Order: sequence, then C-alpha cells, then structure tokens
Amino acid sequence: MKLGNHGWGYRKMIMYSCAIFCCLFVAMFYINRLYTDLQKSAKNNTSNSVVNNVEVDNNDNKKEEIDIIDESYYKNLEKDLENATRRYVEAGYIDSNQDLTTITSDRLINDGYLSSLLDHKGNKCSGYSNVIRDEIGVYNIYPYIYCSHYSSDN
Repeated sequence: MKLGNHGWGYRKMIMYSCAIFCCLFVAMFYINRLYTDLQKSAKNNTSNSVVNNVEVDNNDNKKEEIDIIDESYYKNLEKDLENATRRYVEAGYIDSNQDLTTITSDRLINDGYLSSLLDHKGNKCSGYSNVIRDEIGVYNIYPYIYCSHYSSDN
C-alpha cells in the first residue's frame, strides 16, 4: 500500500484550528462562569452572624467544631474602643502638650468610659488607643485590640 505525499492542506489545517479554538473558547467560557459562581456563593455564604460552627470530619471520623468568626465583630470592638477614647479625650483627661498619648482599655474601663472588651466566647481582650495630635490641634485616634484569635493591624 502506497501513501500519498500530500500531507495536510491549508483547508484541513484551518478546519482543525477552528475546531480547537472553538473548544478552547467554550472551555474558557465555562471556567469563567465557574469562578463567577464561586465568588457569588462565597459572598452569599458570608454571614452577618458573629460565629458559625462548622463540623469537620477528620480522618478518624471524629467530628470537631471549628469557630469561624466574622471580622466585623472585632471591627465593632475597635470602634467601641475608639468611641470610648474619643469621649475620654473630649473630657480633657489627656495632656494637651503631648503629640502622642496611649490610652489603655483598662484605664477606659476603670474610668467608666468602656464597659468591657470581650471576644465572642466571653474571653477578655486587651487593647489600647494611640491619640495623635496633628499640627492644627486635632486629635486622631487609632484603636488596637488583642484577643485570643484576633489582633488589630498595626
């Protein structure tokens, strides 16, 4: 049996190339749709609640609960610390000659400006606020908290 020496022509090469490009286009479309759906479901799964308990099945078939804490809970604690510090500063308890003053959460609690800093399990958190006076005399407050599973960004 003798084979021809013709090989592929331009017509077959263009047809196969078009078929490959169509398959790639369809694959890219479905991959893009998959990632878009995953992003939407991740946004929908973000809960407004503070703690979600998730059961995880280990290799030993023991189920353990893992707490997933919404970061907005800790942002609210930071905001509470900032508001208490602002009331403390407005009451005139800081030295107006200093450019930087650090006020601890314990001081705010002892003076009655803050009730407490507790995490979602009721454990005590600690914190402080840096009060910085700028050139025109305006006080800027930067709160920081430390809990067992969270600490503020510095």
